[in-house]
Amino acid sequence: MAKIHIQFTLFSAFYSPLISTMTGNFLSEEGFDYEWSVAEPGVSALEALSAGTAQVVQSTISQGFSSLEKGDPPTARHFALINNMDGFFITGRDRDDNFNWASLEGAEVLVHHGGQPMTMFKYACQKAGIDISKIKIIDAGNAKEMDAAFRDGQGQYIHQQGPAPQQLEADGVGHIAAALGPMVGACAFPALPPYLIGCNQMMEGRSALPMLAPATIWHQHPLRTSHPRRNRCFPGSMRRC
Repeated sequence: MAKIHIQFTLFSAFYSPLISTMTGNFLSEEGFDYEWSVAEPGVSALEALSAGTAQVVQSTISQGFSSLEKGDPPTARHFALINNMDGFFITGRDRDDNFNWASLEGAEVLVHHGGQPMTMFKYACQKAGIDISKIKIIDAGNAKEMDAAFRDGQGQYIHQQGPAPQQLEADGVGHIAAALGPMVGACAFPALPPYLIGCNQMMEGRSALPMLAPATIWHQHPLRTSHPRRNRCFPGSMRRC
């Protein structure tokens, strides 16, 4: 059985369709064994793709922006969509059932400073009609450092990708005020970019799409969304959710 290495740039339940592709035995049904890893903080999984240590990686569409701005073609091409909406949330310290985005003006907000997360946050603020210059944006580091800083009392709001906000709420640390997805709207979001020529050779001419399609259907089934084979990827998480 051929073996492929899959690497995530970021790893969270937001990428459950890809996780389910592995844990739901869809790869094995196509004749593939697999192993997976997560890129080091601040490093894109595309580097593993370039180095040949991974054959398929999860990366955002915006990975191609920097090369396109330089006039260079992207080094990889996306072939499958994982999800089509922003997975970040705004969490506040106090429950606010009537939250308005204008509440962020004048408030201290821990914002994820990654390229696409920050861009989408700014776009959501623009669509909400608020002045982002009036928000006291705090750079508290990477996702884990941001979470720790908010738990230690820094900031009035925090901008995080799920399921971290849900865990904060489960732990009684904060309350989810808003989701960026509905404000931003549908968009091309994280996907799988392999080197298509190499991928076709590796898969002996078979398309990778049939592997992801059943995983998406499987993920949407209400009795399987919390399947233990997928949950084992998140030891200790969502303890009380």
